[in-house]
Amino acid sequence: MKNINIDEILDFHQYSLKLHFKYFFLSEINLIWLIISYLTFSDFFNFMIFYLGGCILLYKFIFSKTRGSNPFLIFVLNKISNGLFKIRNFKKELRK
Repeated sequence: MKNINIDEILDFHQYSLKLHFKYFFLSEINLIWLIISYLTFSDFFNFMIFYLGGCILLYKFIFSKTRGSNPFLIFVLNKISNGLFKIRNFKKELRK
């Protein structure tokens, strides 16, 4: 019989949790859904109902990023981190 450590169980379950809703709003799935919703409806009220309802369904059934995956690979966060990296390298080169 294998001894199971409580820390192993907690670590496994902690990193298998889905990322928070704010990470979904920064993903490419959400940006595509935003564009589709915006182009589909001309009035703001129907756009918001369609967009938010779709966001809930997409987050529940499609978005699969977990805490164990790298959250900086999400589209917008990836672009921001790459931009900051380029700025830091540019500043280092100016100092030389």
